[in-house]
Amino acid sequence: MSEDRDPRRVVADIQRMLAAAGEVEKVQVRRLADEYAAWMGHASERLTRCGEYLAQGRGTEAIYLAELDPSLLTWLGAMFFPERDQWAQVTERLGTTLPRPNQDVQGIVRGINDAYDREQALAEEKRAFRRMTLQNLPQSIRLVQARRLMGLDPASLALQENVRDLERDEQRHLLERARRSASASELAEIHSTLANTPWVETPGEALRREVDGLYGRVRFSHLQNEQSRLSRKLAEAHKRKDLPEVLRLRPEWDRLSSEMGLAPGDPRAHSALRVLAWADRELADTEEDLGHVNALDELQSAIARQAEESELWELYYRLEAFGRKVPREVEQRFQMQVDKLDERRRRREMVVVSVVLGIGATVLVVFLVWLVGRRAV
Repeated sequence: MSEDRDPRRVVADIQRMLAAAGEVEKVQVRRLADEYAAWMGHASERLTRCGEYLAQGRGTEAIYLAELDPSLLTWLGAMFFPERDQWAQVTERLGTTLPRPNQDVQGIVRGINDAYDREQALAEEKRAFRRMTLQNLPQSIRLVQARRLMGLDPASLALQENVRDLERDEQRHLLERARRSASASELAEIHSTLANTPWVETPGEALRREVDGLYGRVRFSHLQNEQSRLSRKLAEAHKRKDLPEVLRLRPEWDRLSSEMGLAPGDPRAHSALRVLAWADRELADTEEDLGHVNALDELQSAIARQAEESELWELYYRLEAFGRKVPREVEQRFQMQVDKLDERRRRREMVVVSVVLGIGATVLVVFLVWLVGRRAV
């Protein structure tokens, strides 16, 4: 293959030869076939390397290799010229097989085009990052942008190192903030950032231990203040007999006492636990009141629909179990209904007795008539 001959020139010579009338010279065909095969081999080699780079996520290297002169995409466009099938027939008559790439040409070309798109997006992100740096924006914002750049080109070692440098600066900044801060909420935010950020390089053990210690001391003091504040609020609600407010504060107290490890006998929990015990008693009384009201409603409903006597007595005993006096009106209605049911039952019993006695008398008369008749015979 001559270094001076561009593959497009080789293809142009092939096209001119195919377009010419008459016999073609075998020597010329073999020379062009050899040059064409050499360029196809070179293209196949480049395709293989580009495919390997793309598979490794190294889109930048794949683009660089594809853009070397002659450009791979232009090269492939020239080599797959429209008269290629006609050229294949000519070379086959001379005993030469037209070479074809072994790779998935279309797949690799699509991959290169996708890499071009990512590279353009990456270039725009880089320009934005440079603007941020020149404008001296906060480091935390620049770190976010640097991570986005690395996400677009994860194989770039330079971008990874840039993110590491920014992360080290950010971690030192967080430590300085923690040393200066006396705010539990700010230290909690710093502690959470160090623990939950997906750092490229995990913060050092010494830094994490120092922040943990600072956060732990301020956090315990903060919890004590919160415990005192919550105890006062519970006591004020108890003084007002405000049961809903006590119930609203209870989950917060449970969480706080769990975080502080307060035992039931801890003096710090005494006043709050006394209020919560009052709330439990109030709830129990409320539940008992509700149960009593429901039992009273059920009894009155049973009286109104003239339920059976057994059901009435069952509901009456259930109401009495609350240990409270049955309202006089309900007591009277109950007794009247029970008396009415008793009277109705007695009437039924009298009817039954009368029927039985009547049947017995009839049988006796029949028997006596039969007996007298038999003696007469």
